[in-house]
Amino acid sequence: MSHCVLHAGLPKTASTMFQNHLFAQHTEVDFLGTYHERHWRQWNKCRDAQVQELLNELVFRRFKTPDFDRAQKLFHEAIRPSLTTGKVPVWSWESLSLSSRRLRRRRAENLQKVMGPCRVVILLRNPIKLVESVYFQHLKRENVGGKYQRFRRPWLHTIDSWLESSWSHRGAPAHHLDYATTIDLFAEVFGRDQVGVFLFEDLVQKPTEFVQSLAHFIGIDPVQSLQLTQQSRANDRWTEAHLQQIRRIASSRSRRLAFRLANKRGRLRMIGLKDVVGTAEGTRAQASLSPIWKQRIEERTADGNRRLMNEWSLPLDRYDYPLSS
Repeated sequence: MSHCVLHAGLPKTASTMFQNHLFAQHTEVDFLGTYHERHWRQWNKCRDAQVQELLNELVFRRFKTPDFDRAQKLFHEAIRPSLTTGKVPVWSWESLSLSSRRLRRRRAENLQKVMGPCRVVILLRNPIKLVESVYFQHLKRENVGGKYQRFRRPWLHTIDSWLESSWSHRGAPAHHLDYATTIDLFAEVFGRDQVGVFLFEDLVQKPTEFVQSLAHFIGIDPVQSLQLTQQSRANDRWTEAHLQQIRRIASSRSRRLAFRLANKRGRLRMIGLKDVVGTAEGTRAQASLSPIWKQRIEERTADGNRRLMNEWSLPLDRYDYPLSS
């Protein structure tokens, strides 16, 4: 019998690429999600109605008071057949690594109770770079993504002003930066040997070695994994040209009005995008954090980084993760 795999994030560590190209297409994987946009709305990014109902009990709508008997029945009907044939069921949801610590643990415990001894994949990224990438994700989401609202003016805060307004609130980027606790939490629930911690920087610097290591941990063929992920990119951040265009829109009364009246497709055209999720050609947009915000991020993550280096043998110093607060 095989095992299930939970890909728990972090966000902005090539999750969309893994979902679209590795998990969804590997012949040894039973991907429990979907990358077809028409199904996202139908089954909340789940493969089918049964998987959606299972995850509604364990991580979505009813995770605080799940019906475990119903969840077990759904698991046996929707997922166990793949386990008996040797396929690896994979559920990939970045928000397993987000939300409050209490809710992260509740979801992990629910999944463990029903799905058994899963292997858990967590990718880390230098927290300074992570916050910058989350900022651009927020910029995209507010203007043309999931938080899009017609008649709403363009969202164009600087990264410092965004952090100023969100730093002490729940959500981004506070939960993103709590990754050391997230790793400890999953290790406590599933067992330390069942948790694989990988570095986004390794994927960038040595992709072949990274993908082989990830495939071995998941328990799937590494050769096919390499073929599926080679030169695959998805959900790139905006380019400088896109950023300049949204600034032009925000600076003009007539363009602002046209943007507010436009539907999502019209807004994408105004910015120069084909779709919300996809690759982008050109110089990637940059956001400059002020020294004080860099210091705050370093202070928030340094203790956890030192612990991860010591206890998990992660070469965080090689990639300039903050180690002194």
